[in-house]
Amino acid sequence: MAGKQVVVEISQTRLEMAVLSGRSIVATRLHLVDAADFAEKWPEGLARLTDTLHTWVDELKLRGSPVSVLYTSRDSLASVFACPFSAGKAAAVRATMLAMTDAVAFPLGDNPNASERVWVDPAVKGGAAGPAARQVHTLGVADTDASTSAIVQWVQQAGLQPRTILPAQAPATVAAVRKVTQLARAAKDGGTILLLRLGEHGSVLTACTGGRLRLVRNFALGTESFVDALTRPIQSQGPDGQRTALDRAAARRILFTFGIPLREQVIDEATKLE
Repeated sequence: MAGKQVVVEISQTRLEMAVLSGRSIVATRLHLVDAADFAEKWPEGLARLTDTLHTWVDELKLRGSPVSVLYTSRDSLASVFACPFSAGKAAAVRATMLAMTDAVAFPLGDNPNASERVWVDPAVKGGAAGPAARQVHTLGVADTDASTSAIVQWVQQAGLQPRTILPAQAPATVAAVRKVTQLARAAKDGGTILLLRLGEHGSVLTACTGGRLRLVRNFALGTESFVDALTRPIQSQGPDGQRTALDRAAARRILFTFGIPLREQVIDEATKLE
């Protein structure tokens, strides 16, 4: 597939690939992982996925193609930090770097990191002081060299050329910021818009008032957290009162069929499972 772009996403529950030609997706692949210890054994656990990635690359004739990798790891950081607009660009960068240093558990200067402005609050006539002052919002991204180097080596061994290595929470956060600011600026009443972007392993809560970004919070709770809860033994309300433990596949089907079940909700009539 000459001239194609490859995107690979890795998490503790799946390995996924999309092949793009321009703006069109021309091929996809999905491999479910469901390894309970994948997060604890990151990045060494990548070795478990090597054969799968090599098979996909050979099947789709992707050797030599550029690849962007999105991944989930416990040590990675992807957060938005605010700084007064009046401080200037250089001060905003310095403030972001300082906040990132406090947010990670490793030496920031010795490990890969980057920052990029994602939103600037619009000016308001008459100016504003205090907490309501105009802010610059910068996305800070960082991770350990061990993680990023392992990913680079992993894709290179499969015959791909690494172009971008990025925590999956980074584009999710940018998407949430863009959406909430779009909705807030379109709101005729000028009220505050709250937006929750729920992901698999992490989510983003944002708030915006009239184009001014008030809140961006990332937290490690996603749909897989609910799947974890549903795989715990569940009491059946049938005659035998049997306790049933769902596997992850069944738990996902229930979650995306019923949502988060209510306490008295029967989700399987045959077994009276609640």
